Amino acid sequence: MVVMITELVIHTFFDYHGLLAFAGVGVVGFFFGTAAFQNYYDSVRQLHDQLTNFKLDEAKCTCCEIGHEDEEEPQCDRQVVTECVHRWFGSVESFEKVVRTTVSDGLTSQLGQYSFPYRWLLGATMPILWAQLDMVAARFKAGDNHGGVVAFILALAMWLVAFPTVFVCWVCMASMLRRTKYCILDFLLTLSATIITVGLAAGMHFYQLKCNHLFHDDHLSGVLLFFGTFLAAALVTWNPCILSCGYLSASSSTKRSPQGVIPSR
Repeated sequence: MVVMITELVIHTFFDYHGLLAFAGVGVVGFFFGTAAFQNYYDSVRQLHDQLTNFKLDEAKCTCCEIGHEDEEEPQCDRQVVTECVHRWFGSVESFEKVVRTTVSDGLTSQLGQYSFPYRWLLGATMPILWAQLDMVAARFKAGDNHGGVVAFILALAMWLVAFPTVFVCWVCMASMLRRTKYCILDFLLTLSATIITVGLAAGMHFYQLKCNHLFHDDHLSGVLLFFGTFLAAALVTWNPCILSCGYLSASSSTKRSPQGVIPSR
């Protein structure tokens, strides 16, 4: 919804008032998204810390929590699970090592670094393409075939490369935010990341308009320049090496303390 409103505002009111309207709508809309992503990655980091400190003896068992008052009741669940662990892994220590390393790294990688696959993002942002196709159809209907082609290429550029690039930057910033003891500081950090994201989104739209003005009446060259620029940016930002440095980068480098695992800043 925020993106669709942005399209209307930017293309209709390319002036100071349009920028203010976009900034206001964008900050409000993206703020809640930033906070949601921040909470999500906090939960993944917490899960990572729990797995890296996993001990089978500390795992809770319902029947043990309730208490074994009836001696004739079936065998304790903990005993059954422990016996299975011994048979499958050879020892409790081997099982705990697998959980702390293989399971921890694999799970946090999938939930963090690869939590939003590119194809899923394209499916979720399909309304961006729909919003643009109205303008494409209107130009073809009016007989402006050249304008229709330009509008269609722009629609693909926005959907396939431009917004995904901004999205990666947005989520990376949200994933690097850390909760503090002060609510006002958390609010300011979230707001700062939101303002940067809105700035990137606004810059994306204004860059597209500047590309058109750069070639004067040759809008096709302008939109191809815009497409090429963000195609290169998308290839860089969606590179697995770049993603591994952004999403949950602190999860893979933790330092232990007597109180537990503390993510390094």
